[in-house]
Amino acid sequence: AALPERQADREEEVKGPPQKSAYDASGAPTKALLGFLKKNGAEVTQVAVRDDYVWLRRTVPGLAAADVLQREIPRIVEGIRWPKMMRWGIGDYAYIRPLHSIVSVYGGRHLPLSIFGIASGTATRGHRILANEPVEIASYDDYVAKLRAAHVVVSADERIATMHERCSSLAAEIDGTPAADDSIWEQWSYLTEAPGIVRAEFNREFLSLPDEVLITVMRVHQKQLPIYVNGKLSNALLAVMDHDADPDGNAASGNAFVCNARFADAKFFYQTDRRHPLRSRLDMLEHLQFQEKLGSYREKTRRIVSVASAIHEKSGSRVDAANLAVAAEICKCDLVTEMVKEFTDLQGQIGGIYAREEGLPEDVWSAVYDHYKPSSVDGDVPRNESGA
Repeated sequence: AALPERQADREEEVKGPPQKSAYDASGAPTKALLGFLKKNGAEVTQVAVRDDYVWLRRTVPGLAAADVLQREIPRIVEGIRWPKMMRWGIGDYAYIRPLHSIVSVYGGRHLPLSIFGIASGTATRGHRILANEPVEIASYDDYVAKLRAAHVVVSADERIATMHERCSSLAAEIDGTPAADDSIWEQWSYLTEAPGIVRAEFNREFLSLPDEVLITVMRVHQKQLPIYVNGKLSNALLAVMDHDADPDGNAASGNAFVCNARFADAKFFYQTDRRHPLRSRLDMLEHLQFQEKLGSYREKTRRIVSVASAIHEKSGSRVDAANLAVAAEICKCDLVTEMVKEFTDLQGQIGGIYAREEGLPEDVWSAVYDHYKPSSVDGDVPRNESGA
């Protein structure tokens, strides 16, 4: 609504050739000046001399907004680069997803343009399951209203707000609260057009697994949100669906099924790993390359032990030197566990959990658990000097 119908006219000056080469001895225009005038579509009467150069001052008429949009929108969209591009058709074009149609409306009328060889129109489609029919669009407000009627919520912020409210409501039904996880909302908002949430439950037997394993499976692998009851992780979870209802319970049972399957795998890995202490895996690190010129993770471990010992000695830390040496020696051992091979996000944490379950001192297991921290500028730091 605030877009002007056309650009304002503007005055501009164009620098031409030097005066001495623009005119001959009799004051007549030379080929250099005539070429400059032709290039700029000007007459000799429009030029002036300043600072020993010829200058052309002219009025450039503003373009109509529609003309600018037709020229710039395809260039901008086709110039966007994504970390992962997709190709379609015979592979001539690449974008984040294949484009099927383009709605282009300006001033209540169709604004013809073409992007990736696709001609624009004035129709889109409703929700692919609930209202998969053409929808004619006359304006942006019309677009929002008609798509809402066709079960598509255009605003990502509105989709997130709807899912927030639904998550809190479903969790409250079992006296629980959804896990705090800011990262999942954006993922969910782009997995759905008709924002819906379902609550499901996995088998209680899997609560015997470490919370970190359960949470990683739910959040990272299944894009599900855990529910806490009385401050403890429950066997209930929340999942997004592209529908605002699950009358037959199919979405809930489907989420429970895949979650139970992943947890069954995790339980097998956990039981397999716990048959052997972390230290017994040191030799296996010889076969895991850290970096071509820096050798294996076993060699890296020796360096960590040496550096940790040197810093400990020079800093005057009160951390037990023997415990620190053990933590430094075993901190990379979980890289060759079955659990970390499958769930790489758990490296470090799994080592700390296994060390704790082996009965090693807190200085040891907490250092292993925390030794990747901080993982970002805003990340948590290790909880104590041993981990630092």
